[in-house]
Amino acid sequence: MDAPSDIVDRFEASWQKLCPSTENQDRNNAIITDQNAHLPQFCKCFEQIMLYRFKASRRTMFGMNRFELWQMFLMLSKYCRNQHLSRFYNDIVEQVKRCSKLKTYQGRGRAFIRLSLTRGLLFEIVQTLVTSVLVTSFYELESILQSQQFKSKLMAILKQASEVKFDLPLANVSFLDESWIIPIHKLVQMQYSSDIGLLVRHINNRAIVVKIDPLSPASNTDIEPGDVLDQIFGESLYMVRVGTINDIMKRYRDQSIPILIIKKYLSNGLPFDPIASRLDQIYKTDNIVISKEKSKPIPKQKPQTNGEFCHLPSVDETPVQAPNDGNLCSVIYMGSANMGKKGDKAYIEEGIKSVIDRKEPDIAVIIELNEGYAVVKRTSKDEPILRFSYTEISSCGRLTYRPGLFAFIAGDTTCTISENFTCHVFKANSEELAKTLLGYLVDGFSRTCWSV
Repeated sequence: MDAPSDIVDRFEASWQKLCPSTENQDRNNAIITDQNAHLPQFCKCFEQIMLYRFKASRRTMFGMNRFELWQMFLMLSKYCRNQHLSRFYNDIVEQVKRCSKLKTYQGRGRAFIRLSLTRGLLFEIVQTLVTSVLVTSFYELESILQSQQFKSKLMAILKQASEVKFDLPLANVSFLDESWIIPIHKLVQMQYSSDIGLLVRHINNRAIVVKIDPLSPASNTDIEPGDVLDQIFGESLYMVRVGTINDIMKRYRDQSIPILIIKKYLSNGLPFDPIASRLDQIYKTDNIVISKEKSKPIPKQKPQTNGEFCHLPSVDETPVQAPNDGNLCSVIYMGSANMGKKGDKAYIEEGIKSVIDRKEPDIAVIIELNEGYAVVKRTSKDEPILRFSYTEISSCGRLTYRPGLFAFIAGDTTCTISENFTCHVFKANSEELAKTLLGYLVDGFSRTCWSV
């Protein structure tokens, strides 16, 4: 744990960078907004002071409970003796409570701090706290708020901050529980369509755009792969279940569609870390990769490909569009291999080799890839021998040194919960056909799960 003197010194340094110079600009006329690059560090340092020796675990009549700053702020309202402070304090609390984008205590506590700065009340609020019984209830004796030396320095800085105007609204606080940095957000409008052309992946409670149909309504907006869908029709998409977006769209049928997006890059061109970490998760674990950007890539950005193929050892990654003349193809079914719990893309090669080594009799089949299922039928009979929904298929790929061979691994139920996987191996009469079928498998899987 950092020494309290170091924390307070960092807070003072962050204020000196944040506050306008009185030599160049009248402090009373300056307005600090989220465009100020020094604001996140100032807020972060203040939060560190508030959390230093904070009694997160406290004994109550119901046993040991865990508390965060937001809960302390709620309790502090009864200690606001000043009528002016009390009225505005309660207004701040109600604004935070009503914000649907704030789902965690940490996010609400941070939003409370932002609104307190905007109202110019942070000094009075902290002053009320340090003179109330809550300071001994929530803070250890060694805390900064109980140290006369450090407390005086803190209050002097907050007094100066109360003389500066802040404008920090709650319109773009969806990531406040993860970062003090406020990303770029944009409102886009498009005409209603049953398919607006977005492929969305839900990662850690966020709806991330992974692909945009080039002929769709969404392709004419500022939405890019890697952006986060924050709101649609004014409804927050943070922590919603898969399928919620389509449910919302049905309720507003035939209306112009307003979508609030959060960009994956900050105004300085650097990636926004909370989104970047989710994109890395898609790169590493999913069967799709982010489609090629419309905008110019930024240096040090993770390399991207045009396609949506899984990354496999010794597996070709070249994307090929699905054929325009149908989704029925004649191939050879070489057999299957039980993979146990191994459904990941890394085991495609192992599954193919296992089937080759067993030398099972080849079966001439027709593979049919429709909107919801992959169906395999014998050429001589119409009855299916294999049928999988795309949600059961966990990975697919082909060997570069055996170009005509391709395979997919499927679970006995939805692949995210299945514990029994089987690798099915096929042989196409050309490398091009193998690529095409793999591309359509991935496209089908993606459309079934995440299309909007």
